[in-house]
Amino acid sequence: MSQKHNFSWRLATSDEDLKAAYNLRHEVFIKEQGYDADRELDSFDDTAAQLILIDDADNSIQGTLRVLSLPLDDKAPLFYDPSRKDNSPPGAGRTEEKIIEDLVNAQQLVEQSADGPSALLSGVKLGRIALHTTHRGHGGGRHLLDGAEKWIIKALDQTPVTKGTKEVDAEIVISAQVSARKFYDRPADAMNPPASMFYVVPVGKLESLIIHNK
Repeated sequence: MSQKHNFSWRLATSDEDLKAAYNLRHEVFIKEQGYDADRELDSFDDTAAQLILIDDADNSIQGTLRVLSLPLDDKAPLFYDPSRKDNSPPGAGRTEEKIIEDLVNAQQLVEQSADGPSALLSGVKLGRIALHTTHRGHGGGRHLLDGAEKWIIKALDQTPVTKGTKEVDAEIVISAQVSARKFYDRPADAMNPPASMFYVVPVGKLESLIIHNK
């Protein structure tokens, strides 16, 4: 009989939470899956939002993902030595307000309806999604993704828009391994997986994002 888990999530702002998130990524991507340790931490982590999954039974961190604002910088990211995760974790020293500010400032207006009430932002990319082996298959990944959507809506609600705009959508994409494709795909986004190890799949728009008149 499988153990039942109750989960919560939060934004990682403390050094302790960030180190735990990066250590979990290292455990999953480097030790378990054999990826290059010198290409895991990168400069995108400096401004990304790192969300973590908590097992409420013991308050342990069992999952993580990062949220990047789109469009991404055209320049290739700077990769960090793995020791950075323990000594000076990327993105440290920022409050939630600063993290939201970094995400909002990078947004671009993709579409604006002619009559003004609706708009489309460039949105976000979710990636570096990792769950501890003991906590897979218990709903933690879905809980973390649902939490990410709630946080993204909260953050993008602070994006300045044209006066009179009442509804704003934002594109959201997920970067994941092909092997995890069934977990992330929605029926409307059916696609043939590419040959590469990773793929980016559009998962639609955040249709519940409402921006009040500003």
